[in-house]
Amino acid sequence: MLKTVVAFSNGIGGSILFGGDDERHIIGLSHVQEDAEKISNFIKTKVEPLIMFSLKPASMENKDVLVMEIASGKMTPYYYVNEGTKTAFVRIGNESVVAPSYINHEHMGTAVLFPYWS
Repeated sequence: MLKTVVAFSNGIGGSILFGGDDERHIIGLSHVQEDAEKISNFIKTKVEPLIMFSLKPASMENKDVLVMEIASGKMTPYYYVNEGTKTAFVRIGNESVVAPSYINHEHMGTAVLFPYWS
């Protein structure tokens, strides 16, 4: 999840749904407020610099979920910090990948990477 948060911040922003499974089924959350606080605190301690995001409760298929909206960052690059290591991520297609060294980190938020279909 943090790789995606960082990649969205380094790009054009994006949304993450909490309360769904890997097959995109809505399973819901049992403790929405508690989950929101844990997610917020996790991001605040593992992402540098601080990112702009909102985390709002919602109902889908009569189940409680959280919707996170992540803004495109103004202070790129943003990093996922884990065990003393800082790693920048970007979105390529539907994946969050380590930012390639050839990407100019000063201009991460201005580039849009589009998938190619033939």
